[in-house]
Amino acid sequence: VDAVEIDPRVHEAIRGNAVRNGVAGRVVVSGSLPVDAPPYDLVVANIVADVLEAHAPRLAAAVRREPRGGLVLSGLLDDDVPRVVAAFTRLLDGSPVVTRRGDWRCLMVAPASSAGDSPCP
Repeated sequence: VDAVEIDPRVHEAIRGNAVRNGVAGRVVVSGSLPVDAPPYDLVVANIVADVLEAHAPRLAAAVRREPRGGLVLSGLLDDDVPRVVAAFTRLLDGSPVVTRRGDWRCLMVAPASSAGDSPCP
């Protein structure tokens, strides 16, 4: 797991959570996505819509295409969903699934696949 947090003050808390969950040896904490990392099976981002849109090309490029990976975007409000959906579905050619919990929305999308299977892994 590459855990990315732009605020370095939070890195120790992330490492502490990894220790408490018994996965410290599998989690690398940094301030940005690794440049040389291969595409990921799953990319998860819990950031405000403006930041998601600004980083959409980089986040979409980080998702593995074949076999298909997935992208989960959370921290969205109802008004944010249309523009975030537009940004990411254009980049991934996938069909989004939006879930709701109270006022919050979560967007799940996977790149289009030649196999034509369901939109999310």
